[in-house]
Amino acid sequence: MKTKKFFNYFLSKHFRIWLRVLSVVLTALVVTVTLSYFVYYHQSAENSPGPIILEDIPSGKFVKVSNTDLFSSYQDGIFLISWYGCPIGAAYSWGIYGMLSKYTDLNKSVSTHRSDPNDVFPNTPGLIFSPFTFSAYGHTVKFYPVYLYNQYMNATVSGTPILAKNLIETGLQELQNDVSGGIYQTAIDYTTKVPILGYEKPSAFIGAPAHINSICIYSGTNGTYLINGPYFSPQLVDGFSPSYLESNYSSIQVIRNETNAFSEALNLSIQ
Repeated sequence: MKTKKFFNYFLSKHFRIWLRVLSVVLTALVVTVTLSYFVYYHQSAENSPGPIILEDIPSGKFVKVSNTDLFSSYQDGIFLISWYGCPIGAAYSWGIYGMLSKYTDLNKSVSTHRSDPNDVFPNTPGLIFSPFTFSAYGHTVKFYPVYLYNQYMNATVSGTPILAKNLIETGLQELQNDVSGGIYQTAIDYTTKVPILGYEKPSAFIGAPAHINSICIYSGTNGTYLINGPYFSPQLVDGFSPSYLESNYSSIQVIRNETNAFSEALNLSIQ
């Protein structure tokens, strides 16, 4: 008899209501625990003292990759990592030029150039930079352009031939010779390991042949920021001569927008 009453209770309306309430409570608990972990994980990454290894990054937007200066203690630096014939590097050069022109005279530090005529974005107008130091927000900032390959991406800048299959390895060797360990490791992580959103692969393996593609890294006392991928399509400056853009860059909307983005990255990294 007791067994029958116990069984009937499980079939009763009251028990079914109690079961639904319990189900809702357990579901809420699971969601709360999951969200707590998600928030904790991301806050921990954001507040971590060293590099932040992201799962993926968007193309053409600055992202924070470290809460500390990966260049050198108490020194601020901007690193343009590119190659002579790169159309994306050429497009970057105008935003960088617009940003740097606010702080220093660039006449002796740039020369006009065009990208590889055989690239998918041929003959993109751009600038080639030399390294220099300038002052911004009360900080001394060093600008380091690093060119890994020649105009046609078949040799180093010094003329040593490179087989297509060795472009990544040789590019990293060239980079290691020119930058500090923290900047070098960041470039490795965000070109050969961390995928680009929408491509599901690291940027070095998106183009053909695979190579270390153009990126720009800002590293200062307030952290390190990186952009990987074109801020705007090189096609948008097709038809302009390099000398025209050098004199009129501020009249081109996409370059003004890029200048603002590069300027904001400088502000965030050192202020």
